Amino acid sequence: VINNQKSLLENMPEAVLLINSDKSVEYSNKNADKFFRNLISSTTDSGNGKKQLDTIYSELLSTVGKSLSQPSSIGLEQATINDIHIEYSIAPFTGYRGDQLYWLIFYDVTEQKIKEEELSTFHSNIESILSSKIADLNESERVRRQLSKQVNTLKHHLDSKISSSGIIGTSLVMQSLREMAIQVATSSATI
Repeated sequence: VINNQKSLLENMPEAVLLINSDKSVEYSNKNADKFFRNLISSTTDSGNGKKQLDTIYSELLSTVGKSLSQPSSIGLEQATINDIHIEYSIAPFTGYRGDQLYWLIFYDVTEQKIKEEELSTFHSNIESILSSKIADLNESERVRRQLSKQVNTLKHHLDSKISSSGIIGTSLVMQSLREMAIQVATSSATI
């Protein structure tokens, strides 16, 4: 049974830690080890990486302690430790020597949180862009209506000028030419 349990823990896709009542880690599966190794390798200075790892361990264990002191809730809980977002679940049990132990099963959801923030930013940007475009369209519609009124006023003005005198403008040469054409039109003369 013990070998089966160890094989199950090693092959779980989640990171698993076995924590004792002293809040120290008794066991970690390969995904938990990989998670913490990645933390160290992501830091350029290995001394600083070890320091960061110790800080994350202590904050993680502190988070576990806080979760255990609160009333038990079902499901995943979330925490942020040194800009690393995790979702975790704690399962308390009594060990074979009678000591209180806790399984801590956690997922690194940092990339998911980053993507959610990008989507949120994109969503708010789309809203502001759409608001700007709608305002531009409303302004264009207002200008179009104003120009349409001006065109209709000019058209009406031109229609009334043409129907009243037939000539647009006040050129003396055009007026004399018009008068001559009217005189010739009433006679049978050929021009």
